Amino acid sequence: MNLKYLIFSDGGFDQKILLKINLDGGISEKITIGSNEEVIWQTKYFWENGNIVKTEAYYRGSLGETLIL
Repeated sequence: MNLKYLIFSDGGFDQKILLKINLDGGISEKITIGSNEEVIWQTKYFWENGNIVKTEAYYRGSLGETLIL
């Protein structure tokens, strides 16, 4: 899978937001990175036939929530 990375600065906090975009335009992952370059939040998106069917949310590397749509 080819990915495109977009990095946004979060002005309210000293964090960066990294979006991984697959070639057909869907977000495959959203990562929030803290000021010390540590991954704080990570959300993975699972796609089927152009629709998100499942998400997984991680906090500091531990799975915190799975949502099946």
